[in-house]
Amino acid sequence: MTVDLESILFRYMFNKRVLSYFASLNTEILDFLREQIEAGKIKSIVEKTFPLSQTADAHRYYEKGHLKGKIVISVIDRE
Repeated sequence: MTVDLESILFRYMFNKRVLSYFASLNTEILDFLREQIEAGKIKSIVEKTFPLSQTADAHRYYEKGHLKGKIVISVIDRE
């Protein structure tokens, strides 16, 4: 099973109930999440990567919708 944990958490980041939930996270839960990520049970899906110079193109791509993964804007020139 693949879960995009980042988008789930980000969507509710500014919700007051969620903020109080984050305050109650303990190391046991965080260790469990880390183990799941390291075991490959929780993965981020990257659909497309854009260089920083093409940020406007990345936004246009996002606005088209129908994404199946994350859009990454790289600040490191990998060419």
